[in-house]
Amino acid sequence: MSLDIFPTLPGLKWGSTRVPMHRTSVRETPSGREFRTRYFSFPRWRYKLAYEVLRETDGLAELKTLVGFFNARGGAAQRFLYLDPDDCSVVDQRLGTGDGAIRKFQLVRTWGGVVEPVYAAADDAQVLLGGALADPSTYDIGPSGVLSFGVPVAMGLPVTWTGHFYWRVRFKQDETEVSQFLQQLWEARSVELITVKP
Repeated sequence: MSLDIFPTLPGLKWGSTRVPMHRTSVRETPSGREFRTRYFSFPRWRYKLAYEVLRETDGLAELKTLVGFFNARGGAAQRFLYLDPDDCSVVDQRLGTGDGAIRKFQLVRTWGGVVEPVYAAADDAQVLLGGALADPSTYDIGPSGVLSFGVPVAMGLPVTWTGHFYWRVRFKQDETEVSQFLQQLWEARSVELITVKP
């Protein structure tokens, strides 16, 4: 299933917010001892975007583009792809090492020492085997970011990738607010997105 890409609009305000989220259950005994259970193996991310100018004039339909995209997704009902301008690429990211049997590798990216799966690679993704560019006809990158080779990767051969990627997200809420501050000029102070698993 191909997902639509969130539109890139020029009025995005500097200083958008990005929040890593975890889910942990903490049970405390009467003596004060704690037992903790971690439910996420990697964080979900919440984005808060603010658009200080959305124009709605002849030839410019930024307001309609944003609100139309929101309405077409039914608010929080459908997933889509988001290109985070500050976290959207990897260079020579290690995926694993061939063992003569394995043919599939999940795309990942490492940030702050934490490895997280990448579920949507952009069209410029390149795969390298032992540092050499692999022939694109020998592999396929699926819609959930799974790299599949036609034949097993040779024993000891490192598999890496380079390229851009998208975050799989949905709108956090079923409503979004836009405000008009001048004729044909609008703003959206809070457009919230949250990452989802495939």
